[in-house]
Amino acid sequence: MKNITYSIILLLSTGAVTCQAQKEKVVVFEPGKVYEVFLYKITDKDKLQNEYSPRAKKIAKEFGVKHIATFDVATINFSAGAGKPRTVSIFEFEDIDTYRRFQNDLDYVKLKGIRNSSIGYVAQGVFATDEQVAMPLDKTLSYDFNASWTVPENMPNLDKYFEKVGPIAVEKYGFNPSAGPFLKRVSYDGNWNPDFVKISTWPDPNAINRFFQNESVYKEVEHLRESAIPVKDVMQLTYIK
Repeated sequence: MKNITYSIILLLSTGAVTCQAQKEKVVVFEPGKVYEVFLYKITDKDKLQNEYSPRAKKIAKEFGVKHIATFDVATINFSAGAGKPRTVSIFEFEDIDTYRRFQNDLDYVKLKGIRNSSIGYVAQGVFATDEQVAMPLDKTLSYDFNASWTVPENMPNLDKYFEKVGPIAVEKYGFNPSAGPFLKRVSYDGNWNPDFVKISTWPDPNAINRFFQNESVYKEVEHLRESAIPVKDVMQLTYIK
């Protein structure tokens, strides 16, 4: 799905990534790569860190898996398929075949029992981007995480929504839609399969709250967004590592 909305939101914020990225570091999402988005809630941190992670990292290295970023879930605005996770991690794979070989590797399969016994909830999906996107990793920012199941015939309404609220959100509230990727689902390998995941940034939680609670233009066109993406997981994230 080459979404017109993606082009619109990229045009809303020019040059903002460079300014924010200098605060910490930048990760680059590349076309052709595959990204696993992993949502979870840790129930046994010691077991996860000591029994699972060191062995899993060793196997992941053999498959060239790259850890992109991990975030705390600060606020859950809408919850459809992702439940109530407390952490979101993103991993990069060379392609979908590499992802499947890693998931089915016998040594890794043996570790999944340890992982699952130390995590209370797991949702995972596999996505890709059509565009190279640099995302700043900055602990002072709020990351807007929007995973949506679309109504295809109503997607033009989402474009109309962004045309109305985008410039206001950018200029008045510091919203930066170009500071994160637009990830499209590439397979149903995971147990959580929204059509897309979009990550954007706001300067802080107050800016988010002021926009959604007080901005009159948003309230006037909210119905357009809801008609296009009525089912969604929307969360505000804070970068950890």
